[in-house]
Amino acid sequence: SDNHWFLGFIYVFFRNLGFNSSNSYNFWIFCGFFANFITSYYVLKKFNFSKNSSAIGAYLFTFNQIILQKIGHPQLNFKIFIPLTLLYSKQYFETLDFRYISYIILCIILQLFCSSYNGNFLTLFVLIFFLIYLSKFKKDDFHRIFPQKFSAKISIPILILSFFLLALYAFPYLETRDFYNFKDPLTDGEYFQLKSLLTIRNSPFWNFITNYFSLKSLEKYGENQFFFGIGLWLAIFALFLKKNISKN
Repeated sequence: SDNHWFLGFIYVFFRNLGFNSSNSYNFWIFCGFFANFITSYYVLKKFNFSKNSSAIGAYLFTFNQIILQKIGHPQLNFKIFIPLTLLYSKQYFETLDFRYISYIILCIILQLFCSSYNGNFLTLFVLIFFLIYLSKFKKDDFHRIFPQKFSAKISIPILILSFFLLALYAFPYLETRDFYNFKDPLTDGEYFQLKSLLTIRNSPFWNFITNYFSLKSLEKYGENQFFFGIGLWLAIFALFLKKNISKN
């Protein structure tokens, strides 16, 4: 799931400046954090959040506790194309200009170049995002999501570049998969469970509970774990108490 094709250039740049492997690696990590923060701040500002709100959102996006769980996989940390994809999706819905579709395609492919893992999940996320937007319309109005402008001078070169990069990425990816006979998904035996979305292995909150109650299964570590945080759960619970929740 890892290739470093896009990220490798950053590391090589510092190596060519004369830095040793450790320092080049540190600069590479710093560039990822810096790029994530700046990009997410820019996107949140484009979504008309205030400077303070954008800074807080960018901080949470860049330095959230999940990053600590992925410290052994730092290529997963470089994810500037995720917020950019969200921005271009919003701009497409507002303008129905096809050039934003070409931007989205390029962002997904560049995210694949950083990490196949994040790129594949970004693809699924975009599809869900568009389906949710499509759900606003009745069946006879689906045409309202189709492009009205095409900006061919911008869209066509970006699409050509995107498909060239996709071919460059896909052919060795498929060769490697076939060479190792990776026809089916592999697992280390810990299959995904719904509760894996709610817990994290070393969460102080869950550790406190499991010290006093028989909930040791919550400590099971899995690849897809995610801990929302008690604050967000309280917010979700509060939403369900609203009278207009059915509308929303």
